[in-house]
Amino acid sequence: MPKLILKHKAEVLKELQLKNTKAMYSIGSDEENDICIVDKRVSARHAAIERHGTRFFIRDLNSAFGTYFYGRKLEEPAELHSGDQIQIADFTLAFENPLESSAQDNGSPPQPSYRETEFSPGGEAFANQTEALTLEKESSESQPLDNGVETSAKEKPAPADVESRKEMAPYFLLAIYGPYAGKKFQLKYGETRIGRDSKFNDIIIRENMHGEIDPSISRRHATITYHDHSFFVMDKRSKTRTYVNQLEVPEDEEIALEHGDEIEIVSDQKSTIFRFVPEGNWDFSPPKKAGTWWVRYQPKLLRGAAVVAIAVGLILGIGGWLSYSNIVQKPEPFKLEMTKWAIPGPSKRSARPATSRPAAASFRPVAAIADFTGNGYVDLAMLSGQQTPMLISGRKRRRTWRLDNLKVDPQYPLLAADLNNNHLKDLILVTTNGQVIAVDGKYGAEIFSSPYFQPPFSGAPVVGDFDADGWPDVAIAEQSGQVHIGFNRLVEMEWKTFDSGVGLMAPLTAADLDRDGDAEILCGSERGLILIIDAAQLKIAGTVDINEELNKALGTF
Repeated sequence: MPKLILKHKAEVLKELQLKNTKAMYSIGSDEENDICIVDKRVSARHAAIERHGTRFFIRDLNSAFGTYFYGRKLEEPAELHSGDQIQIADFTLAFENPLESSAQDNGSPPQPSYRETEFSPGGEAFANQTEALTLEKESSESQPLDNGVETSAKEKPAPADVESRKEMAPYFLLAIYGPYAGKKFQLKYGETRIGRDSKFNDIIIRENMHGEIDPSISRRHATITYHDHSFFVMDKRSKTRTYVNQLEVPEDEEIALEHGDEIEIVSDQKSTIFRFVPEGNWDFSPPKKAGTWWVRYQPKLLRGAAVVAIAVGLILGIGGWLSYSNIVQKPEPFKLEMTKWAIPGPSKRSARPATSRPAAASFRPVAAIADFTGNGYVDLAMLSGQQTPMLISGRKRRRTWRLDNLKVDPQYPLLAADLNNNHLKDLILVTTNGQVIAVDGKYGAEIFSSPYFQPPFSGAPVVGDFDADGWPDVAIAEQSGQVHIGFNRLVEMEWKTFDSGVGLMAPLTAADLDRDGDAEILCGSERGLILIIDAAQLKIAGTVDINEELNKALGTF
């Protein structure tokens, strides 16, 4: 099928197939044209290609800067033959007609010139004009050429112009890597120059990936020449040099090109790599012979990464499907079974006096549940019938230890916390004589004991890092308003007392409210005032009046 190839210097911009279903193809700067050329010297409707049977003609549509056919400004329609080139501004339109070439190869007579055959329908005047032009052609051809008279622009191109049709070779450079990737450039049978300068070069490489000028590309970087039936690459002037299949082109030598060779125009930013191919072999695959190793193996690396990603996706998908299957499965009915543990105590129930029943009825057993021994089972710390602390193993279901020398006040719950940073819970309790004692949860050994305070207390002790040293501290408050704080000093506890000045009736809590790394103590007074105590500074950092806030919320303030 006949086609038009639009080129800017050596770069092929577009190929247009001339189908039998259309009689005219328009050329111009308007986007609605079949071939759009954006240039100030190209008119909106500049020229047209017309089909008449199996013949094609180029017509200039009164353009401002003209259409040139073999170096002459086109004044009237001219017939196109395969290999003809049309010049519009800096752009070239190459006409190729494989049908015409095959007809000539088979020995068919050439088609008559456009001056000898009328191609406009009807029009006797045009037929007469054609005949006159034919006579003018014959008389002009009978005149000698050396009489000093210039040949008319309407004559048939000279043999030198016919030879110029062969200037473009059926070989191309395909840009397969770099800022110009995806473009193709046609080579000449003479010299094809490559570089940054747009005036001296056929293949212009001047921009980086961001569209900025790349100064590392030389003005005249490399040249591809044709002689001895082969193409050769030369590089005599460039700064960053030229490589063919990773082999540097010497300054005083040239390297012959073979089909599939890759030429790298080296840049300080991102190089441009071309592949040398014959016409029709449009292989734009990534570089295989030129460039650094990661450029050459990038497709394999990407494929490997894709395989790994797919494998991970399959694993996660299968895992998710299995999890989903487990989720949607109907679970077995949940059952609770009661297990009774025998706690060692007095064997003779009759020995207890009857008067102790009211006290036993008012006794509130307290317990702490945690993995005190570190074996993965939950253990139970509780009080015996004599109000002494003991630990029941969750694994063995029997007592691990009991401290008969400590009598715990049952109205304050036992507290489990890691006080020595060994990832095992310890036990904190309040004795009946007003002491706070910490016991190692695993062995039952005493860790520390506080001075004697004055019960009753507002609640159980609270644990927090009050001085931001990384070690848990302990605090407890008397109902009279005295707040006792024990700072953990590894080998002993340093106790300090802060007088809040108000009665405290609620258990203490601890939290890092200002996010400065140390916890503040919160305690509630008997009249609904919450105190925020800075334990490290032993002062009140703030207060919150609950009654006032409730009145504001209810609108009764």
